Amino acid sequence: MKYYEKDKATVNKWASVFEVMHDTIPVNINDTIYRYIPFGYDFNDVFGHNTKENLFVSKLLKTRKGNCHSLPYLYKILCEELGTTASLALAPNHVYIKHRSIKDGMYNTELTSGIFPIDAWIMASGFVHIDAIRNGVYMKALNNRESIALVLIDLADNYNVKFPNNDGTFMLKCCETAIKEYPNFVTALILQAETHKKQMKKEQNQEKSKQMLFDLEKEYAHIHEIGYRNMPEDMYLNWLVSLKTERDKYENKNLNTFNKK
Repeated sequence: MKYYEKDKATVNKWASVFEVMHDTIPVNINDTIYRYIPFGYDFNDVFGHNTKENLFVSKLLKTRKGNCHSLPYLYKILCEELGTTASLALAPNHVYIKHRSIKDGMYNTELTSGIFPIDAWIMASGFVHIDAIRNGVYMKALNNRESIALVLIDLADNYNVKFPNNDGTFMLKCCETAIKEYPNFVTALILQAETHKKQMKKEQNQEKSKQMLFDLEKEYAHIHEIGYRNMPEDMYLNWLVSLKTERDKYENKNLNTFNKK
């Protein structure tokens, strides 16, 4: 199905990047047909517990296997290299893409499975509280400054792994900057609280330690109040697979037709 709205050039760029990432494409070079193999999902060490490099875009480019972290990041990079935009969005333990077109309005692009899911799929995880949506914790189309906040917390998280005995100063500076741009960025809020907790355990002054505990309890209470609920990793993987096993239930049929033109 052709797309004829006035944002056709932009939508075609999105479709082109999606095709490069998910479709096998015949390429004619000097009258020889080669098969371009798309990127795939790597179920090995999805959360980067063994090595944080498994979450990196550089690893994705090298192995052509990625996850819900590196795949949407690369998609956004490619879109911007083509002079268009792509908004990152968050779900529990997950990153995906949101676009807005004239014809279809706001819609989701899921890079891990190559499907365009409706919002009901995000809600089906069972860990998206209505307050989290209302407060922009999840399902919000992030602007570029908020997206950079995500990368800044990636930096802090990796720094913490490389230098586990750090005093927390660098971590907290990263968290402070990220939260300034994205106040309800729950990953940054959790990292900030966990860093304060680590500092509290090392504090020798009893009165100061008592005040730090009081402040820490307020931080965790705030995280709960804005709607965050912890999603177990095994449940996340089952939810992720459900998009393919229950594709007919969660797929945006109009977009599926467009992208099979």
